[in-house]
Amino acid sequence: MQSKKKNYTSFLEPYSDYYNFNSINFYCDFETVLVDDVHYVCCFSIVGPNVCYFKSLTVVNGSNIHSESKKLIFSFIQICSEFKEKFSFIKKTRCLFIFHNFSKFDSFFIIKNLTSDSNFEIDLISRNKTIYRMIISNKLKNLKLEFRDSYLLLNLSLEKIGHIFCNQYKKFKFDHSLNILEIYYSKKLFFDVKKKIEVYCLNDSLLLREGFECFLQEVKKNLSINPLKFLSLPSLATKIFLRDFYDFKNEPIENCSGNKETFIRQSYCGGTTEIFKPYLKNGYHYDINSLYPYVMKEFEYPIGVGLFVKANEINLDTFFGFLEVEVYCPSSIKIPILTNHSEGRGLICPTGNWSGVYFSEELKVAKSLGYQLKIIRGVSYKKGRVFANIISQLYGLRSKYSKNSPSNTILKLLMNSLYGRFGMKPFLPVTRIVDEKQYGLIEKKYDILARTCLNNKIIVVYNLKPVKERIEFSLANDLISSKNSNPTNLRSLNKSSFSPIQIASAITSYARIIIHKYKSDSNNVIYYSDTDSIFCKYPLHKRYVSDSKLGFMKYCGKIKEAYFIAPKLYACIYKHRVEIRAKGVNTGLVSLNDILNFYKGKPQSYINSFPFKKDYKSFIIKKILQKIHISGILKTRNKKYTNGVWTSTSPHNL
Repeated sequence: MQSKKKNYTSFLEPYSDYYNFNSINFYCDFETVLVDDVHYVCCFSIVGPNVCYFKSLTVVNGSNIHSESKKLIFSFIQICSEFKEKFSFIKKTRCLFIFHNFSKFDSFFIIKNLTSDSNFEIDLISRNKTIYRMIISNKLKNLKLEFRDSYLLLNLSLEKIGHIFCNQYKKFKFDHSLNILEIYYSKKLFFDVKKKIEVYCLNDSLLLREGFECFLQEVKKNLSINPLKFLSLPSLATKIFLRDFYDFKNEPIENCSGNKETFIRQSYCGGTTEIFKPYLKNGYHYDINSLYPYVMKEFEYPIGVGLFVKANEINLDTFFGFLEVEVYCPSSIKIPILTNHSEGRGLICPTGNWSGVYFSEELKVAKSLGYQLKIIRGVSYKKGRVFANIISQLYGLRSKYSKNSPSNTILKLLMNSLYGRFGMKPFLPVTRIVDEKQYGLIEKKYDILARTCLNNKIIVVYNLKPVKERIEFSLANDLISSKNSNPTNLRSLNKSSFSPIQIASAITSYARIIIHKYKSDSNNVIYYSDTDSIFCKYPLHKRYVSDSKLGFMKYCGKIKEAYFIAPKLYACIYKHRVEIRAKGVNTGLVSLNDILNFYKGKPQSYINSFPFKKDYKSFIIKKILQKIHISGILKTRNKKYTNGVWTSTSPHNL
């Protein structure tokens, strides 16, 4: 009998695109100069309706760069205010000031400087160190400025935006080694370098305006929706799904919460990166075309209310949902499928004994391979082909456009972004910039995760979910008034705003099933694999290969030689190129000879340059040099040797 424990059930609701969003967009850019390895703004530009403005530092003495750069930031805010004032007569129209990569760069300079002035208030929408929106208010002038990040909606570099979306403007080549204080302020080169920086800065704003406006128009033309209603591409893609393709009546998607959300989230993990043999001679490289969109289109997903079910009521062959199981994987299975988070090793596919929570369809594959499974309990769902229509229509629409056209690029980005929001945690930490009084109210209602004092403000990170006991204590002791308590009850605290974790877990599970099919192909020999690619000894059958079809393998090249050392650490020698992958190390630092040394078990050290290292306490961006040591140790599988030479690997045994 299914559990009768009461569930507070909520479903994703269809999205009604009923309100108009009219905006006047200004496109902005900051250029910086390095002083003692710290970045300071030396130039800004703003372009918009009948606006093309730039301003840079005019001082020649570099000793007061901090104060002069601060003045420039305040001047930028003043100019933005003046531009907004010109359009204040247009009702129901918002002025947006848009930077590219505002969240991870430009916002730091605004926050660092404006928090020193008590007349300014800064309100953020921020999650996991990503600033989605910033609103700056001036108490004296009753004026608000809204800043957005175009990169969160169009996550391509400015160079690619210029190439794909722009006819008039392209990204300039600029020698950033010139952008240092000694040259910028030398009397001989001052005006020459100053002019180059101004032109470069202004061109970036002009390029962004042309490219992003093209993006906005193409989305409106193809999908009849305004992207600026949303703060990120995954959010936009999700709303398109909920508006046009979500069958709420027949295939409702549950918002998980409480024990159910916690239970299913244990099954949620990504793909594995595995090395089976370290040295490949005369082999082949393939990538899967749009793996996640493909599995979203082809497979069934959990719909309706998930119900806890006892072990004695579960038949794996007919069950659909998520199961907690005790696992035994025999050592005879050379390429296991089930994952396990191992301390010090990361995500691995082991043999042996352990327990965990998995999606039923992955467990069925495991059972067919020879796994022994003892079911403890589960959460059952009905099945629905939730995403078949949206992926089919987006892909069909995309196929009408040339590969490098704006519409093709946008539709590809939307398909690949649709999965993103389904794995969100129900209550993510938020960041706010507040004064002492505001901080006191937050502290009485929420769990504080981090607190930093910056100038006259407090930057606080806290869980948005109110703590019922903390609110009750604060009310009982008159620490807060009832109107400031945001009264909540147990039901509302257990409900999440958006957390269909069962969908995200099923998507990633199906993806692992697909890649495992290629990894375990008895007619081939696999050397290296990650989430959506393989390196193998023999060519795949042509029925699996296509450069454009969704879910097919794309042929990436014939390999003369390749050395696979560890996940994301390898070298491949193709006919006309050499590709070296070394995650976490600046491009070009690791050589082919270094990879050969790793293969022989010799570690290497490098001086890694981080030109834009962010300090989230001081909101300073620095250039630093850091020594990076790469051991080349393989943690995800065991190395096996023949006559002292590393030749293959085997799974870890738990």
